[in-house]
Amino acid sequence: MLSKINLEELLKDEKDPILLCFEKEQQFCHRHVLAEYIEIKYGIKVRDIKIDKNLNIIENKRPEYIREILSNIIEKEKEQEFDFL
Repeated sequence: MLSKINLEELLKDEKDPILLCFEKEQQFCHRHVLAEYIEIKYGIKVRDIKIDKNLNIIENKRPEYIREILSNIIEKEKEQEFDFL
């Protein structure tokens, strides 16, 4: 589904991207993958937050393995681009 979306166009004027989901903190979620991808590829910080009963904003940590895997994939894509040149 995401391959049909032009993320650069979608994010060009976006100052605070928001991705919504209902998964519990630290549980795998596709939102985590997209957030990490946006951060790595475009340098746009995507915060993972929750709001408690007192309306305080609390920042969650995404699972670290997602960033590691995506970084490796993106690096391999870059290498393949150079192989074609």
